[in-house]
Amino acid sequence: MELTNKIKKIEDLIKEDSEDALIYAVLECRMAIEIVSKKKIDFYCKRYNTKLLNKHWQPNKAIKLLKQIEPQADQSYELMISREGQDTEEKNWISLGKHESLSLKSTTDYFHKLGSYLHYRNDTDLNKLKKLLNSALSDLTRVNQSTLMSDLALTIAFECKKCSTPIHYNEEGTKNIHEFVCPNPSCEAVYKKKPGGDGTQLIIDNVMFTCQQCEQKEYINSSKVDIGYIFTCSSCKAQHEVIEKQWMYGLCNL
Repeated sequence: MELTNKIKKIEDLIKEDSEDALIYAVLECRMAIEIVSKKKIDFYCKRYNTKLLNKHWQPNKAIKLLKQIEPQADQSYELMISREGQDTEEKNWISLGKHESLSLKSTTDYFHKLGSYLHYRNDTDLNKLKKLLNSALSDLTRVNQSTLMSDLALTIAFECKKCSTPIHYNEEGTKNIHEFVCPNPSCEAVYKKKPGGDGTQLIIDNVMFTCQQCEQKEYINSSKVDIGYIFTCSSCKAQHEVIEKQWMYGLCNL
């Protein structure tokens, strides 16, 4: 409904055909693109860490990040089913619905080209702007006609060693990323990919500390650990502060 309302506003503003109305249409169009991108990000946040996908607020950057872990996330498709046991040519395919999407390229092009009209300029070509707005409007209308959003993919699942939350990733997408983040916002443990004898291993990128009061073991993301960093024991709630870095070494077996 929110996207439908934006599309109607854009249509009305284009019909007014004045420079002021077209500039307002640019604003509404960019907001509509943000709505489309946010809806997709929210859908995939069911699987992935929310902060990971909302790392960048600009639609083109958010979708680019999403494509790293979901390579087909910006593609349009139709989902169809048929009874098993029939030859492919004889199958009676039934459509379950269509998903229409803005590609990463379209999202980036529209967002930047429309944005250029939001800065002062004394040479605005209104015909060129109307052509751009109508093109974006056509794509937004197509996207708004989607009847489904699904995610059929082979996934990798493992349990977070720190909080036991299930972590799921698209198998194809794992080729393009080097770290995995626990989706539990109170944990957010980071796992690094490391080649192993039997394939890729996932190593938790944490530093272990032992509580000085109750000896509970605490795991802190290594990127957070620095002089002055304060953490709280999850068991007794005692606070600790990192006060120095200590390096240890030994003889190499040459």
